[in-house]
Amino acid sequence: HDVREVHAVAQTLVASGEADPGLVCLAGGSHGGFLTAHLISQYPGYYRAACLRNPVVELSSMVSSSDIPDWCFACAGLPCDAPLDDAAMRRLFAVSPMANDWRVVTTPALLQIGLKDRRVPPAQGLHMYNTMRRFGVAATRALTYPDDCHPIASVAAESNTWVNAAAWFHQHMQ
Repeated sequence: HDVREVHAVAQTLVASGEADPGLVCLAGGSHGGFLTAHLISQYPGYYRAACLRNPVVELSSMVSSSDIPDWCFACAGLPCDAPLDDAAMRRLFAVSPMANDWRVVTTPALLQIGLKDRRVPPAQGLHMYNTMRRFGVAATRALTYPDDCHPIASVAAESNTWVNAAAWFHQHMQ
């Protein structure tokens, strides 16, 4: 429901004249990246550009490699003590952004990935990046931060993420 609600807010802002329909962009990290990945893959062409910071994109692979497996279960509507059986793994994948049709994605996406992240393993963002490249979304870029974890909070890395995000949006809003 979160995805539909966020999209409804964007539509409401456009309909009210508060937002230009050709300039609606997205930015989100972690769960916000989960929502952003869902939005650009469920509403192709609606969003002008996106920036995702350590995005969650596939719960079925994250559940056994993250320090918050209970969050993965909660997102899938499963009890936290559910066995990781075939049914649970299918459900975890089904609610993940990667279950959407990435062949239709056209939104340019900048991914910012902390390579020491234990909350959202770096493979999550890299999986999305590689999928977008494979399906021909030419305006896709991944920046990696070898010494940073989930918040990408070192002074040098954090300033780099903001400068690059601003440049990304500026480039794709022209």
